[in-house]
Amino acid sequence: LINKGHTVQLIAGGSEPGKMTVAGSSYTLLQCHFRYGSEHTVGGRQYPLEAQCLHSKDGHTGEYGVFGVFFEIGAESAFLAKFIHDLPAQPSRRVSAGEVSFSLTGNPMRNAATRGLAGWTLSSYTGPLDFKQLYGNIPLTHYWNYFGSFTTPPCTEAVDFFMMMDAVTLSEAQLDAFPAAI
Repeated sequence: LINKGHTVQLIAGGSEPGKMTVAGSSYTLLQCHFRYGSEHTVGGRQYPLEAQCLHSKDGHTGEYGVFGVFFEIGAESAFLAKFIHDLPAQPSRRVSAGEVSFSLTGNPMRNAATRGLAGWTLSSYTGPLDFKQLYGNIPLTHYWNYFGSFTTPPCTEAVDFFMMMDAVTLSEAQLDAFPAAI
């Protein structure tokens, strides 16, 4: 669990990090991150929180799939409850835009080197976490699909988005933890 300053990100690990299969293509889970104020809108509506789980497309180097789900205020999320109290604090180190470039998966990198920035903060939370709890009981066959790009530089156009049409819920207290962290 990492705080990157603009988002909180869960890194998938273990020997079986997770899979997504859609329309005959399979994808391996890399990470999930959260957008406070959804990145996507539906009919002009912005949801309070959006989770995007980034996957690499199996057998296709440089191609990705994103499973996205919206959150709305309601019952507490059992998924978020696993780590919400362990959100890492906001990083205090800031760098200028000229010092930073980004990897294909949106991770900030120093321009002069190939290693990640040291300004991230880590949580003591290490799991385990069942990513299936993220979407709960919403129907997995009810989604929007489009081909797009990463929304952070270099904005690589190699991403299949699968955005769930049905939202899951989180409590007001769970939502409040995100802007406090980010």
